Amino acid sequence: MKGSGFFHYQTGSSVLHRTPPAIKTVAMVILAALAFWVPPAVAAALWAALFCAGLCTKLRARDMLEDQKPLAFYAVLMWCAGFCVRLSAFCRSNTSVSLLDIARLLAPDGSYLPFLAQLGCSLSVTSLFFRTTSTVQLHEGCAAIERAVTRKKTTPLADTLSLTLTFIPRLAAQWRQLETAWRARGGKVSVRRILVLVPALFSLGMHEAWQKALSRENRAAQDDLA
Repeated sequence: MKGSGFFHYQTGSSVLHRTPPAIKTVAMVILAALAFWVPPAVAAALWAALFCAGLCTKLRARDMLEDQKPLAFYAVLMWCAGFCVRLSAFCRSNTSVSLLDIARLLAPDGSYLPFLAQLGCSLSVTSLFFRTTSTVQLHEGCAAIERAVTRKKTTPLADTLSLTLTFIPRLAAQWRQLETAWRARGGKVSVRRILVLVPALFSLGMHEAWQKALSRENRAAQDDLA
């Protein structure tokens, strides 16, 4: 998963890169979940600290900011929801419109800012994990945890979980390729782009999942023969 796309692994020799995968996996799950339980001010401070930690790990600021895209999407979504609520209430209670009324309608209420800070902190934890953990390391970490819990050599849950997690950056990379092809053909940013690219992304994702499933079946059959 080399590259600079969404949640893509980047090679390096930092402390985080050398940390055992099992420890990183457990820490990522715990810290990403705890980010939603700490006070917003603490989450914002941790968010800044994690960003600085990424820079010390020699991750590029642009790449870490790209991993925060879901935060911007959620902020826009919540602003639109709040705007619709304010507009509905205004239409029921007023007959005239002034510039001050328009400013109040457009201004965000800020009620969702605490959650944005917590979400940004959680995304930063996840970003550091994926940026410093390769696909092989991710599988090794999940497998080590499952073996420690079940005391068995086989790790079917780890195989499925690691495969699912690695699909996050793969889908992002496929979406980026589809967008590049769309722009190369003269396509513009519009609703039609979403209607065309989303089914294509679904088709590509299903095809890759089918190929990976066949690969796992082939490896399992070879192990049985051995």
